[in-house]
Amino acid sequence: SADWFISWDRKVMESGEPEFGIVEQLRSAAGEERWLQTNKVPLRDLDGRIIGVLGTFEDITNRRRAEEELQRTLDELDERVQDRTTELLRANESLRREVEDRVRLQAVERQQRAYAEALRDTAAAMASTLDLDEVVGEVLVGVQRLVTSDLAAVALVGPNGIELSSHRTGYGYAVPHLERVVGDPSRLSIV
Repeated sequence: SADWFISWDRKVMESGEPEFGIVEQLRSAAGEERWLQTNKVPLRDLDGRIIGVLGTFEDITNRRRAEEELQRTLDELDERVQDRTTELLRANESLRREVEDRVRLQAVERQQRAYAEALRDTAAAMASTLDLDEVVGEVLVGVQRLVTSDLAAVALVGPNGIELSSHRTGYGYAVPHLERVVGDPSRLSIV
């Protein structure tokens, strides 16, 4: 450690500039570890020549130990925050999947409910009347409730071929277009 002090003294004497806050770790004769903070200032004679170095020493062992303890605490807290963040990310991902599953199940349930309601309404219409046009009209309403479409139609096959029984259109589709499709069975796809 004497070499360390001499090298700092030489540096101050050669540069003519003071050095402040030099921190050094020492071991006492009893084997105890200590920390010193040193300040070194060049000493000048009346002509301004450097004739020596004035050094002050402060034992900062307690402060250094407190800083080290604080750093250990900060490191531990940082690790705990990282662990908790990871745990929260896993929990959020689990909740996100659960919400997606619930949304999907609710959509399936709504669709099944809509099917059941359409079937119920169609069955009620069939039970309440024997008028074919009313029954076909209810069937078309039910189909359009279940399936997004621009056009829905019921075509019946009779002795004279395919005949348009009833239809419901959306977005202003004209009936002549539908009658052309029904008139040409090769263009008709039955769903």
